[in-house]
Amino acid sequence: MPTMLERIQPALAARDSSLEPSALLTDTTLASLPLNVLWVPRSYGLMTDLELELTESHDATDLLQMLAGRKVTAQTLLMAFRKRATIAQQCAVEDAKACDEHLAKTGQPIGPLHGLPISVKEQISIAGHCTNAGFVAWASNACQEDAHIVKSLKKLGAVVFARTNQPQSLMHLETSNNIYGATVHPLNRNLTAGGSTGGEAALMAMKGTPLGIGGDIGGSIRVPAALNGIYGFVPTPGRISEFVMKGLSLCTH
Repeated sequence: MPTMLERIQPALAARDSSLEPSALLTDTTLASLPLNVLWVPRSYGLMTDLELELTESHDATDLLQMLAGRKVTAQTLLMAFRKRATIAQQCAVEDAKACDEHLAKTGQPIGPLHGLPISVKEQISIAGHCTNAGFVAWASNACQEDAHIVKSLKKLGAVVFARTNQPQSLMHLETSNNIYGATVHPLNRNLTAGGSTGGEAALMAMKGTPLGIGGDIGGSIRVPAALNGIYGFVPTPGRISEFVMKGLSLCTH
């Protein structure tokens, strides 16, 4: 019978292989980082001025207008947020390419979310990727199809490019599990990012994603949003499909 460490290694390897190589920090840099790491993407020459502008100076609405107006390509925008997400962590390129090709050919966006990079909580299934809800026993469970919410996002033109951490079973107001460890607050790594959608909140606070999808039963979006100084939107329970997700029965928002 495999040990816990043996069970989680494939999940860790899959995560590490998805990181953007050009945005990796050295071991020396990682060892010397202060508690506040919000400034890191602007340091070490890892991101261009354009990538910094795209990720720091525009909200999702602005970015969608820029994509539709051909002021930026979906591939350029994806790389900017992919770099930032990789920095926050220490992949969806074909979807971004398809968005650019469609716009060039037809002159029209695919949909209202055309080319926008969006991250999702790990419990939300993506075909070909493992979804474990923080349970070691589920660490290597590969999904056969996208969750309905992912299908809807892609149909609207979004590029789902990152998956973020959650606590085991999702039922916790912090974000920690025995597979990926703890997600901490980017402003002070001694503090929690909240939970259970703490991975999304921390990534958004680092400006590593313009928009994210999580889940909320008793504050799992509201608490991390408050702790990280961002906005969380919780629609009516049942409004968004829970089909093809991992974890306890929940209200997804």
